[in-house]
Amino acid sequence: NRRKGEGFPDYMAYMLSKPLQYTPGERFAYSNGDTHMAGCMVQRAVGEPLVKYLGRKLFIPLEIGFPGWETDPDGTVFGGTGLYLTISDMMKLGILYLNEGMWNGKRILSKEWVKAAGSKQISTGIEDVWSSDYGYQFWMVPANKNAFRADGAYCQYSIVLPEQNAVVATQCSEQNDTVAFVKLLREYIIE
Repeated sequence: NRRKGEGFPDYMAYMLSKPLQYTPGERFAYSNGDTHMAGCMVQRAVGEPLVKYLGRKLFIPLEIGFPGWETDPDGTVFGGTGLYLTISDMMKLGILYLNEGMWNGKRILSKEWVKAAGSKQISTGIEDVWSSDYGYQFWMVPANKNAFRADGAYCQYSIVLPEQNAVVATQCSEQNDTVAFVKLLREYIIE
């Protein structure tokens, strides 16, 4: 975890300077920093800014355009946070995953990737009403064994429910009661 002021201005150098605490894949640890590093690796591999690459490959085909996205001091978008989407944009991403990577008859993501991303890749050790296992950037939904979701801060969710052939997207204010909100979702939509 990055502490206030640590890592500025080069977040990648900061992350790479830290020793590994566990063997990769051995233990779950949620980390926006790791996701940011993954985004930087994709950017380097494709030879263009991540937001431009995802714009061409994902956002423009989904008619999202170029969403606002916070950057690090080097101008690189944060891979794991700060992406500003409307609720309809969140629905589009959920529908893309519900349709196994297809959008308007065109393949945008491979079916294999969608299946892997929305399936358990690691046990988190967290078992509560809302969190359980983790896929590739998706949480599994404990109350519905085939459902998975993308989470944002403050009850921003895109929930893919294959058994119901449905997607639920939510956005709440910063002043929320996540427990009460999740209880409503579970009672009326997910279970």
